[in-house]
Amino acid sequence: MGGGERARYDLHGSAWKGRHEGRADVLEGPGYLYRPGHILLEDDQEYTADLVAHLEGQVGAVRHEELHEKVELAGLPIRAFQVPEGHDIPGLVERLRAHEHGKPVPNVGPNHVYCGAHEIDGGPWGIPEPAKPGEEPARDPDAAPPRVAILDTGFDHMVEHLHPALYHRLVAEGDEKPVDADGHLSREAGHGTFVAGIIMKLAPELRIRQVRVLDPAGVGDDVEVAHKLAMADAAVINLSFGGYTHGGRPPVVLATALAQLDDSVAVVAAAGNGNSPEPFWPAAFNRVIGVGALDTTGPEPRRAEFSNYGHWVDIYAPGVRVHSTYLNGSYQEPGKHLAHLEGWARWSGTSFAAPHVAALIARLVHGGLTARQAAHQVMASAKWHAGIGPVLLPVPEADE
Repeated sequence: MGGGERARYDLHGSAWKGRHEGRADVLEGPGYLYRPGHILLEDDQEYTADLVAHLEGQVGAVRHEELHEKVELAGLPIRAFQVPEGHDIPGLVERLRAHEHGKPVPNVGPNHVYCGAHEIDGGPWGIPEPAKPGEEPARDPDAAPPRVAILDTGFDHMVEHLHPALYHRLVAEGDEKPVDADGHLSREAGHGTFVAGIIMKLAPELRIRQVRVLDPAGVGDDVEVAHKLAMADAAVINLSFGGYTHGGRPPVVLATALAQLDDSVAVVAAAGNGNSPEPFWPAAFNRVIGVGALDTTGPEPRRAEFSNYGHWVDIYAPGVRVHSTYLNGSYQEPGKHLAHLEGWARWSGTSFAAPHVAALIARLVHGGLTARQAAHQVMASAKWHAGIGPVLLPVPEADE
């Protein structure tokens, strides 16, 4: 890592440094995370030739072959560059975005990192808590292709024995490695399994495509997510993660991937857990249904204390102490007691509000509606609550 790329920012007062400061593949910018040395730019824009000439001629950047292969496979008009060590990526992006007055800002940026770790406002709020076993729907879904895809931490093979009903519903692409070197479950272990269990409970007739885009610590990036999003092959896509960006602008590659998605695909994403109105991506895209967390544990529903909010949050769904499928293992929260989990957990976060919405949309798609029609119907069923906004109250579990 060059001298210009030290993790010198305290991201939202987070605990990122304490947990992950040894990671050389994630750096902190002013309020966001990014991959070191990566610059991404949209092709075929007015400034492309000038940007490329500057990067190659003055900065010494070269094409990043691995990233280029991913965007090319996904059919995305993106150029990916590797910048030599010693360059400050946030500062370089600022210079590249300089433009003439009255003209659009060049679509160029870092390779933003998305997370599912609560201390960086991405996924769960707190740790999974041990819970009593729940009932899994006994009926197997039909042989129809998966209606819903969850892009998350991937598939763990212990699910086959712990949750056979869920296992038979999954079409898995990418394995999870849930256990750290210390023998405890990783920071985001079982996140995708938990999300899948929520969808199974609400829509037991569905098959679920499970795609890994996050590592066991809950970390992924713009290129990886956009690559898998473009190839997800489902009518409804659930993204229970996210992040903030350089200047609050839409992330370059994901914006392009969403723009190229077929209009019949509905994308649902978690709004983040920063208790903030700052746009959180991908939930903040107009193309995406951003889901905030609702606290339904009291006499009246209210916005969860941690949930992001604002005009870009489209709907709120249950996200506090949600019960779902999990893994076996011990979970060590730094400085806290060791938690032992046996296949089931309660967990909180907008990560677990989003699949409530995705499942209901996918059920309607399975019943014959297009994803757009289904999304409109689910949104129309929301009730307006003063001080919160559109609220999707808990629904009865589907017949088993």
